[in-house]
Amino acid sequence: MRLPRSLLFFAATAIAFLLQLFPYTGVFLMVLGAPFWSVILINLGFIGVGAEAAAGKVGKGWMILPIAWFVGYAGYALGDHQILWNLKHQIATSNADVLIPFDPSRQALVFEGSISGNWLVNNYALPVVYRRSDEEGEWHYRSTRLVDRTECDRIRRDKSLRGTGISVFGFHDRDGLLGSGKFETRFCDMGQPEDPILPVALVRRSESNRIVSGLPVTDIVTTVALPDGSVFSLSGGHAAPLGWIPKLVMGCALNSAAPSWDCTAGFVRDRFTQLNDTDLRYGSDDIVLARALGLKPVAPSDRQAGDPKQVRADTAAALKRVLDEQTANLDRALRDPGAQIGSVPFPALRGRMDIILPRLDAMVLTVERGVELRHNARSNAQQIFHLIMQAPADEIAPYRARLEALKTKDNWFVFAPNPIDVRAN
Repeated sequence: MRLPRSLLFFAATAIAFLLQLFPYTGVFLMVLGAPFWSVILINLGFIGVGAEAAAGKVGKGWMILPIAWFVGYAGYALGDHQILWNLKHQIATSNADVLIPFDPSRQALVFEGSISGNWLVNNYALPVVYRRSDEEGEWHYRSTRLVDRTECDRIRRDKSLRGTGISVFGFHDRDGLLGSGKFETRFCDMGQPEDPILPVALVRRSESNRIVSGLPVTDIVTTVALPDGSVFSLSGGHAAPLGWIPKLVMGCALNSAAPSWDCTAGFVRDRFTQLNDTDLRYGSDDIVLARALGLKPVAPSDRQAGDPKQVRADTAAALKRVLDEQTANLDRALRDPGAQIGSVPFPALRGRMDIILPRLDAMVLTVERGVELRHNARSNAQQIFHLIMQAPADEIAPYRARLEALKTKDNWFVFAPNPIDVRAN
């Protein structure tokens, strides 16, 4: 009985997989994408066997192989998509009745942890959104606003704003298929440290993983707690159903966490298929949240940035607040060289000669004391020494001998002036 020549595709798949079992050959094959060769080779093998049987080159009984492969896989994939459809229906029904009485003019929308509400600011009539994070047992807030590109460029150029926590960053509009569309050239997002003034509507998200009849599912629950104590929940998440074309990946790769050389085989799944039925590939939970909050959508062509005067006032206020805080820390260290002021206490004072020069004598003395006292005083002395080295040469000339002498006591303190002055005109 003649065997189909297309079985050679399966033999090639087996050889490629066996060669990957050994790290020396496997690493080379991994770079060449060998784990994905099986997707093409196996499907070509089954198609070839079917074609040879249909052409009468081999017995008709060989048709069983491709039929079992493609029909069996299609049935398995259909089961995944049926479960997916049921989950989507349940979630849509659950979320349909959630209407949150949120008013952006009366309440501040605050996201907790790593989740961000920036996309809502860019695509809805929401002037500002906040994010809070727990740092050393205290809540710290950052705001995000949509600002004009001119202001973005100004903030990037303004050296005095470095170290203040003020930042600007561009963004892409989300695309339904790829997740990242056209880059916005007219506006950017501005983030800065800022506590909300209005009562807080707090948004939290939690994730959990489960397997539903073989379908991997990640459930995401979004809760919104309003100032009056009422709490609303929205369901969402994503699943990983099988695609409609069988894609069996067989290969090995380096697991750097173990470390180990791990080999696996399995069908490629369509990961991050959204459980909330929207047009977006990613971020459908944000759309559902916006609908529940009653936010008005704003098309990209209709975006409007905040008032430039207000943006400038905000950045000036943020700069003053940070400068005041860090100047106060500097003065504390000058009074007490061992004061607890943090490991990086003066980022915004970099090049601020209006603050450094009036304190230069006390700063040099504090560094000298810090070298003698060691421990926390030495750490503070290192930070203050950085500031001193930024002063103009003529200003530190009277202290040069004292500063150069520090190296004899501690090799870290090397006299290497690097004048910087970021004072505004």
